[in-house]
Amino acid sequence: MCLLFVYVNEEPEENGYKLILASNRDEYWPRPTDTAKFRDDSKWMGGADLEPGREGGTWLGISAAGKVAVLLNILAFQKPDAKGRGSLVRDFLTGDESCEDYLDRISPSASQYNPFHLLLIDLKNDCNLHCLSYCQETHRTKKPPGVSAGDNSKDIDVPWRKREEGEKIFTNIVREHGQKDQQDKLVENIIDFLNDKTQYFPDEKLAEQFKDVGRATESDLIIERSCMFVFSPQVQYGTRTNTVILVDKHGNCDFIERTLHTPVDIENLKWSMIKHQFKLNSNDST
Repeated sequence: MCLLFVYVNEEPEENGYKLILASNRDEYWPRPTDTAKFRDDSKWMGGADLEPGREGGTWLGISAAGKVAVLLNILAFQKPDAKGRGSLVRDFLTGDESCEDYLDRISPSASQYNPFHLLLIDLKNDCNLHCLSYCQETHRTKKPPGVSAGDNSKDIDVPWRKREEGEKIFTNIVREHGQKDQQDKLVENIIDFLNDKTQYFPDEKLAEQFKDVGRATESDLIIERSCMFVFSPQVQYGTRTNTVILVDKHGNCDFIERTLHTPVDIENLKWSMIKHQFKLNSNDST
């Protein structure tokens, strides 16, 4: 499960950003994962799943050509023999198709995967947010530049409370600190936001999905899932990665990733942070 907030400005001012992206990856702690780096001959930047049978898939990435892809799993029954969803992100980032052409091609095979939302942006072209959702049936949406968000709800347009409230908070952060000369403050505020433990509960939509998959709606697990920062030590699950991606008017990209150390010491959580800087359509990085 993951959480996404994104701001896109097709024509930013000199001191502004074309893209401000904030994401949490929620996953089981023992699942092996590689931190963000350039992959596939430097075609794209992102972390990678190392789970046997799912190697190379990812939940989020940005290509050197300015294509962005994010995978959000839907809280619903999972098929054990389904194809790995992480390949949907990687294949878009390494290919040459537009957002719409790619979604046209994969839509007929969506049922081969467990339920998901796949969100795509092409910063070099229309800058719209394109989404393909699959949960029993497929659904396509397209949103114009501005602030958008996604979560693990069944319907991308009917959010859980934490996403609904989070979108307001994220919008205020972008409004107050979304300039290049405030980058440190912007990143600090986003990281704090992504790790907020406020409980947005009760939440009827979240409870409905918990009930649908046979989980108790009076448990600690549902309350923990209602927070931006998910922490469920009893099942070794929670927010493992914070990602912030900033792209300015000229294609300069800052990719910041904050990763929870595993194995997890629940009494003393430890994190590491890495920052990659590169220019879109360039293989040079630091």
